[in-house]
Amino acid sequence: MANSPHMPTALISSKQLGHILKSRRRALGLTQKQVAAKLAITQARLSQIESDPAVLTVDRLLDICNLLQLDVSVGDRKRPPRTHW
Repeated sequence: MANSPHMPTALISSKQLGHILKSRRRALGLTQKQVAAKLAITQARLSQIESDPAVLTVDRLLDICNLLQLDVSVGDRKRPPRTHW
């Protein structure tokens, strides 16, 4: 995924979120062990989060994003949604 550090990414799947978190951690030169220690979770749990973040709580997501210096925002979509209700 080749996103500019200043270009927001619209999430369309939890798998995409996991990829973004993992890529950002690596870009900051941090290991899973280092990040997990700062979050007071195991390295195995962080690995699970990066592989399948679908079960993250909002609070945990915000903690991880804060640690990785990522912003989380919600706004109006500028194009029609990809899925139907």
